[in-house]
Amino acid sequence: MEENSSKNVSRSHILELIEQKKREGNWTFTFLGCDIDAYVAAASIGVSANNVAFYQSVDAKSSLSSFNNLSLGTRRLRGSKTMSIDDFYSDDSKGKIN
Repeated sequence: MEENSSKNVSRSHILELIEQKKREGNWTFTFLGCDIDAYVAAASIGVSANNVAFYQSVDAKSSLSSFNNLSLGTRRLRGSKTMSIDDFYSDDSKGKIN
């Protein structure tokens, strides 16, 4: 077996898989993008805009902030009863966290 045994898949196949898991429930998909249009890329595979974060690789402060927000979102998700949320990067009491 090769070290990297990944396979190429189409964007439409990824979208189909994500939509299937969303219908099953208890799945949350987030998209953390670096130096790309994260919102366009995420939308193309069915990830809600509220579950997208973006940072620039040349900016250490931006990177740290994005990973801190990812941690906060994960904590919120783990504390939820459903494990499925469409507002991963928002805090209801404070608004957007990214």
